[in-house]
Amino acid sequence: MQGVKRLISAVARRGEGALMFGLHGGFVTAAIAFSIGAVAWPIFNLDAVEALADNSLHGRDRVTLALTSAGVCGAFLALFAGLIRWGRRTGTTAQETVRRINEALLWTLGLPLLVFLSVDDVAATRPVFTVCVIITVTLLVGASFYRLLAHLQVKLPRAYSEPKVKHGVAVLVAVMMVVFTAWIAQSAIHQEMSRPGADATAALDRILSGDIRGGLWSTDGLSRCFEPILLLLAPLSALIPGPEALIVVQTSALALGAVPIYLLANDALDSRRAGGAFAAAYLLLPGLHGAALAGFDPLVLLGPLFLTLVWCLERRAWRGFYLLVALCLMVRDDAAFFMAGVGLSMVVSLPGEARKHGWFTMACATAYGLVVCAAAPDLGPTECGAGGPCPPGPFAALSSQGIGSTDLLLSVWSNPGYALSLGVDPQKLLYLTHLLLPVLFLPLVAHRGKLMLGFGLILCVLGSNPLLFGLSSAHSTWLYPVVIALSPLALAQLRRGDRPWLRLDRTRVVATALAMIMVAGVLNSWKFGAFAHKGGVDQAAAVKTPIMLVDDTVDAVGAGAPAKGDAPR
Repeated sequence: MQGVKRLISAVARRGEGALMFGLHGGFVTAAIAFSIGAVAWPIFNLDAVEALADNSLHGRDRVTLALTSAGVCGAFLALFAGLIRWGRRTGTTAQETVRRINEALLWTLGLPLLVFLSVDDVAATRPVFTVCVIITVTLLVGASFYRLLAHLQVKLPRAYSEPKVKHGVAVLVAVMMVVFTAWIAQSAIHQEMSRPGADATAALDRILSGDIRGGLWSTDGLSRCFEPILLLLAPLSALIPGPEALIVVQTSALALGAVPIYLLANDALDSRRAGGAFAAAYLLLPGLHGAALAGFDPLVLLGPLFLTLVWCLERRAWRGFYLLVALCLMVRDDAAFFMAGVGLSMVVSLPGEARKHGWFTMACATAYGLVVCAAAPDLGPTECGAGGPCPPGPFAALSSQGIGSTDLLLSVWSNPGYALSLGVDPQKLLYLTHLLLPVLFLPLVAHRGKLMLGFGLILCVLGSNPLLFGLSSAHSTWLYPVVIALSPLALAQLRRGDRPWLRLDRTRVVATALAMIMVAGVLNSWKFGAFAHKGGVDQAAAVKTPIMLVDDTVDAVGAGAPAKGDAPR
């Protein structure tokens, strides 16, 4: 009887020890071993990944997958057991050994999700799930990287007062810019040539033929645009006819936007590595790729101009700032509202002399907008198309009577609930997630500058035309430059300790955030950016070309009365 009691007591002690071991990390270790085993068979059978994602594997393959996963999982558990036994000999407890293993290999929990993510059409068929997978993998990598830095006591380089361009990071950024220009320009030219009836030089041809008024004022059936910056591009079009030269210039300008974001992050975080990381994140943005691949559009040039403007603002270089304000206003008449938001943000969030410059920026933008509206010519109703129905305007859901901006304002004022309900749309939320996820939603915690997002968010929330909240559209330029410009500033304030709720080592937080930005940027660009474009043809349904979107909206109108909309202001 005593022997039975001793046996029960020993089993209870063993069970309690096993339970405590599991609660202190043993279950996580088992999950890590299972994750590693789950990807062993798909790595050597990439052709069967799509069938695995659809759960349509044959019986023999299922058995092979199960046996391979069990074998690899058992091998890793045996390895973990050996490490625990070796740790005990060196005086380390089992719990401590398990904790170290979990911290080092926590990122492997995302390997099965990455296998599922490797299916070609998963972003088109399951975009929300794809975004959730990217967020999960990014968080796992961030947690593992932070604990690794804590174990190795790794810190960012020392701060320095003036940014100095060193060869290593600067050369890497230059190489990324050259690769981006060559790759995106080639894909954009191929896509432009494959569009039936697309002509990126129509406005420039009218300017060169002497019809300057007709060239600067144009309409595509969706909006009425005033683009005086075309006067600066007209000589290039005269020397090299065709859209190829314009697309190369546009892509090169977008690539040069990596320079101001590199300098901005360099100044904000006192680290060339941080500048290189944000430059890479900028070149990986899906919104940037979509705007570049959508064809030539002067609005796209607003991105690099705005990034340079923000860098001049942070350096308080007012001459360059006002020169860039003038260039931004020349890009498009809608830029007056955008620059007014920039001036308002300066007034609200910047102290001293900068606030006066904010008031002056708002005054310049307002005066420019009023002059342009007063000089706007009347566009005939037949300019929407050759006798066909006009596609719906950008705010057709709010200005259903086709009155224009007055009807839009009355709709928002009289029915704000309905106006806000337009923003709770899965496509719009997914669009905003694609813009914010590569920078870890950092702009949302920035102390200053968030008002610069106002104009782009208004277009996205209140707009009913898919071009206003589509990645493959020039209209993403209203948001993505502000998002990438605010990110290093927000990360710098976290590093300074402006957020007291953050109870982590701030130096390691910055390094971990940079690593997570790279992971999120690569994965998001892989499934929704330029990596989703093969041979100039978009493979993801979430990223449509503007011509396809216009065709969809025209078909949606039907044969009824044409819906007439005003410019997206």
